[in-house]
Amino acid sequence: MSKPSHDPYLISSQHPVLRNLVGATTSEELSKAESDLYHARVVQLRDYNLVDPTRDEQEIRGLHRHLFQDVYDWAGEYRIIDRRVHDGLHFAPYMSIELLIRNLTRALAEQNFLKGLERAIFVDRIAKFYDELNCIRPYR
Repeated sequence: MSKPSHDPYLISSQHPVLRNLVGATTSEELSKAESDLYHARVVQLRDYNLVDPTRDEQEIRGLHRHLFQDVYDWAGEYRIIDRRVHDGLHFAPYMSIELLIRNLTRALAEQNFLKGLERAIFVDRIAKFYDELNCIRPYR
């Protein structure tokens, strides 16, 4: 897949708001709608078994898809552009996301999904996994 010359997730280069399914045209409208719809989907996840607990990249994709399905048509799909934070630090290249997520979930499985650890050790290890996932930043 070649890298797009623009951000295909935006309404347009002149209108820098993420394309969305709710019709929001400002960042404020989108943020409010996303928050409301996301929280409603979190309640569903808590109350019903809606995503198969495969403990791999499919579960991560399924969770993202479920949580953001009402807002973005790309929910659950890995991003197709490179991203960086405002201070210029880059997230993982989009071409590496699938491999990095697979390696992350494999490493978590090799550690028995951190089951049975003392609290301090669990917190330390889960923080490292969370940090790594955040650096990958698989979704737009």
